[in-house]
Amino acid sequence: MRAQAKTANAKNFRLPIFINALPLSQHEAAEVWRLLGSLELLPLAMKRELGRCIVELLPKRKLDSMRPSLLWTLGRIGARVPVY
Repeated sequence: MRAQAKTANAKNFRLPIFINALPLSQHEAAEVWRLLGSLELLPLAMKRELGRCIVELLPKRKLDSMRPSLLWTLGRIGARVPVY
């Protein structure tokens, strides 16, 4: 039952692009993205949504200073498979 609830939540998950809506500095926003990249136990659907959001944000010139953090996060969520 619990696994079904997690799967249902993952299917309905839509990541809001909240970072632009919050009053964060560029450094703080980069840290939020790094935090999201380190959440290795996220369901696959959430990881896909994070990746999609990052790919949409990468070409934006306004976010040039955050590009290294975005790329790190994309690589981390795309390659991370927990052993446990």
